[in-house]
Amino acid sequence: HPNAVMFGAMVASGIMPMQLESCREAINRSGVAVQNNLAGFEAGMGLTSAPFDEDEPPKNTHKNPPEAFVSAIAALPKSVQPIVGHAAAHLLDYQDTAYVEHYLDRLRRVIALDSEKENYRLSVQVARRLGAWMAFEDIIRVAQLKTRPGRLKRIRNELGIGDDVPLYVHDYIKPGREELRGMLPKALGKWIPAAASGQKYPGIALKINTAGPFGWAMMRLLSSLKSRRPRSLRFEQEQAMITRWLDAIAETAGKDYQLACDLANLAVWARGYSDTRNRGFDQLAKLLDNPQRQIEIDKSAYRDAVSASLNKASSDPDCEVIQ
Repeated sequence: HPNAVMFGAMVASGIMPMQLESCREAINRSGVAVQNNLAGFEAGMGLTSAPFDEDEPPKNTHKNPPEAFVSAIAALPKSVQPIVGHAAAHLLDYQDTAYVEHYLDRLRRVIALDSEKENYRLSVQVARRLGAWMAFEDIIRVAQLKTRPGRLKRIRNELGIGDDVPLYVHDYIKPGREELRGMLPKALGKWIPAAASGQKYPGIALKINTAGPFGWAMMRLLSSLKSRRPRSLRFEQEQAMITRWLDAIAETAGKDYQLACDLANLAVWARGYSDTRNRGFDQLAKLLDNPQRQIEIDKSAYRDAVSASLNKASSDPDCEVIQ
């Protein structure tokens, strides 16, 4: 499992100062795909000893912009173009061209308030955070990624087996109450009460063989709901919070540039799933509740609150910071 490989690499590198036997014991106790995760952990342990070619130039980590948006992106400040092109390609895959246009329209609003003097630092932050936030993970996205063309072929190549060898790929998903509620159309989803604060639901644990016809067809069915996503309750909730966030940035940019940059980085709280995301949205709601009024009452206290929230986000053990 990729997470197990990363876990092994982090432990071996010293980033996570943990005893190896404790890590292996934790994987055994989890009871989930133990042998595969142990193998991934050991593989990750060996990555830190792999030779590194310092003469090899770093690879470009940004995707090329979609052809239909090349000219529009070229008209933006140069410092934001790489991340905007990357985000546009990602959002086009995630949804459609109209969604990419919406992303660019939102970003242009911020760029108009920014300046070359600041090297468009605020715009770069918003471009990065907004692109990640608008592509929020949901069950539809998971299903889309699990049924990518060539995925099973890639897995066979990694395992070194041919097409004649039976292959089972078990994917585990556990949608919770809020994920299932969020998939429903807005009108229907609002009839179902939201989870009470602090109340946890176990969710529905599913083990699906996506290499088999039934599992693959099930995932494809979920993936086909992409066109209906904009009419879902979850989509409405995410867009509403994004709008509040952008409004706060726009209202602040001309008065306190650094505070606007800090507000842009608050999007780090739009992370994770279910309870984790709900806690993040609670943090955002407090700080985005009429920020101008909070600034008028006590600007220093508001800046401290934003700074403290960012520090909390980076130190939270559940942190899933968007890079």
